[in-house]
Amino acid sequence: MIPRRFGLIAVAASLALFPSCRKGTVASPRIAVLLFENLTGEAAYDWTSRGASELLALTLSTSRSLQVLPSGFRHKPEAVRAGANQIIYGNVSTAGGRLRLALWQELTETGKMASMTEETGPVAGGIIHLVDIAARRIAKDVGALPTRQESALKAYVAGLESPDSSSASRWLQKAVEADPAFGAAYLRWMQLAASRNDRPEAEKVLEIAEARGAGLTPQDRARLALEAAGIRNDSAGRLRALRELARVSPSDAMVVRGLADAEFRAHQYKTAADLYQQAAKLNPSDEIALNLGGYAHAYAGNLDLAAASLREYQKRKPGEANPLDSLGDVHYLLGRFADAERFYLESFQKSPAFLAGGPLLKAARARLMTGDVTGADGLFAKYVDYHRAARDPVVDYRLAEWEFMTGRRESAIRRLAQFATAAESSQPLRETASRAYAHLAIWELSLGWNDKAAVHAGRASATAVSGQAAQMASLCRFLSEPRTSARDWVVRGERVFPDPQQTALKNYAVSYALVFSRHFSSAVPFFKQIYEQAEPTTQPDAAVIFGWTLMESGRSRDAAPLLDRYPLPSGTGLETFQCLWFPRLLFLRAELAAKNGQKPAAERDYRLFLTLSGPTPMIFGEEQRAREALGQ
Repeated sequence: MIPRRFGLIAVAASLALFPSCRKGTVASPRIAVLLFENLTGEAAYDWTSRGASELLALTLSTSRSLQVLPSGFRHKPEAVRAGANQIIYGNVSTAGGRLRLALWQELTETGKMASMTEETGPVAGGIIHLVDIAARRIAKDVGALPTRQESALKAYVAGLESPDSSSASRWLQKAVEADPAFGAAYLRWMQLAASRNDRPEAEKVLEIAEARGAGLTPQDRARLALEAAGIRNDSAGRLRALRELARVSPSDAMVVRGLADAEFRAHQYKTAADLYQQAAKLNPSDEIALNLGGYAHAYAGNLDLAAASLREYQKRKPGEANPLDSLGDVHYLLGRFADAERFYLESFQKSPAFLAGGPLLKAARARLMTGDVTGADGLFAKYVDYHRAARDPVVDYRLAEWEFMTGRRESAIRRLAQFATAAESSQPLRETASRAYAHLAIWELSLGWNDKAAVHAGRASATAVSGQAAQMASLCRFLSEPRTSARDWVVRGERVFPDPQQTALKNYAVSYALVFSRHFSSAVPFFKQIYEQAEPTTQPDAAVIFGWTLMESGRSRDAAPLLDRYPLPSGTGLETFQCLWFPRLLFLRAELAAKNGQKPAAERDYRLFLTLSGPTPMIFGEEQRAREALGQ
């Protein structure tokens, strides 16, 4: 299983690292600098507790041989949870008119002190000079101090510790006024503006910082560009900034991992796979990088490397079911369905509770793709038995989805309608009832039953509890409106979804409306954008439907790369738009095979497509085209 990060419309944040470090693994230094102690007995030095530790962490982060975690940790356990394998403790004291900075470096795995550093100087010389000397003892390749201005560092600390973002921003502005080359202060100031969604202030910060030009370090400029891209919702700019940041910070595991995730989302799978491998070497405790690397290799078409990465993941997590599930996924993705089924069943046997029995559902899907519908039904029955034993209240919903998926479409619609009606009267299930009604509406639209779809879209709206359910209901109501021209669908979208915050929902609504109305050429640019922003593993419809619109627009050569992988089966089910890509993918692959003169492959996929479509055809006419291709 790959962690799910994307829903129908909203995009979630990046994956978190899994920081626990295995015994016996040689890990590169991942240093956390705890807040220092002020042992001077003077309140005037209280600021050095945060100031000196921040300055040391920022300086060490310029080293290419170290990974330095964001500072601000007060205690060792929180730093260890964040992935640190080395901890730096420190204190500031005075004696005999001299200022003293003492540092201890602990190896977290053994608890042993690796080194101790003590620097002293005249009180008048201040703490910054001592931090500079200490940093160069720890790592000889550190760059320049981020600031040598004590007033700038004090203002920066005040900004970090301010109770609200507005006062913090004022302090950070003072910090950059005191030292216009203080990159960390610009970055924190911009982050605060972004947290308030204050784009004008963020642009102001960027303008001031960019005016410094070479006065800022390459790392500072790259991080500022990354923040700016996020505020501007500029995915291409974000990728460029991450690439630059990884170039200038090649030993930063979090940066490399972030770039790997971004390259994966950009469908640059070979690049992503290499970066995940690099991230796993930099941070051996990040086993999930091995998992993700396996998927990236599979999408790049290399099953051997995918399996090798996942076998290494399995070695590190021998008691978990997820490595086996992931092995099933990469085999399914590349059309090795019998092997995929075997791994899914092994995953279920390892831990039946994993994904609430989801590997059983995936195994049923894998068997289905071999053409053995009876065997797939048997595996799905075991999945249903698991959920009945767990008192799952939506078992009938799951049964209806399976029936529709396997060609028993009218029976599925009756079952789901009965479920939704019963669920509507149960307060805990009203949200599920709304989802079921929306699901019904999509099925009915795909069969041309628009009047029934409009009724069920209305019921989805009436039973919606959450904002997400209300959005889905409004999308279904929109799709149920009378068919019209491509241009008029766009106009309707502007009318029905006028709020700028509904732009994503509007674009989805218009794109699917164009497909249901068979305006495929007009739908191409919409689905191109959806595909480019989609997470490959959790929005399987994006590539297939984009490929479908291209095929129907006479662009089969452009469509082919989008249809050469089998979208991963869901471990949870209940996918509202699944009927638009499954089993359609089989028809599209058959069409491509026929165009390429691959007659046996084309006939195989046409036949399986017809088996899984069943006797009730959709409105798009593909069942008839498949029969004609087979000479039926």
